[in-house]
Amino acid sequence: NCNFRSMCTSPAGDYPVFGGSLFEAEFVVPPLPAVFDKSMTYYNYFNIFFDHTYRPKGAKFNQFVPQLMLGTALANSSGPPDYIPQWLGLDSWHFGAQYFMGILEDETHKDKFNAFAAVGELHPVVPGEYLRTSMSLSHDEMVWTLTMEVIEDSKRKSVVIVDKPFMG
Repeated sequence: NCNFRSMCTSPAGDYPVFGGSLFEAEFVVPPLPAVFDKSMTYYNYFNIFFDHTYRPKGAKFNQFVPQLMLGTALANSSGPPDYIPQWLGLDSWHFGAQYFMGILEDETHKDKFNAFAAVGELHPVVPGEYLRTSMSLSHDEMVWTLTMEVIEDSKRKSVVIVDKPFMG
């Protein structure tokens, strides 16, 4: 029974979500890999992936995924109203808040879908810096705020506001 206001986990189970809920994680930016080229992609994230039982008509997936990225990574978007994902070649660590979603091309072909992304500002970071990811639901249970930031540098913060599933 997962929905826009209930977070699912693995293994089986879910976390009830109510107005004012906050989910948070902190981690340290790791060293760059010893072997690396832009054909590789690295993601480090704490995310909310809404369960397949919450799938409005036409939906494939629905994921809040603020993340640390390196390589050829989904790191940008065309923004509203189209939210077309854009992959960038990153040769150093960067982070950004993201809401990644998929919409089926038609209901009869569950494997054919179009991807969309709402993204916050992209920021560079260096190994050893501390990052915080938070996802909070407003008290009226209508708006999710996805934030990723450098803990000791408030100027490097990425935010996505989600006021409706699939951005409408």
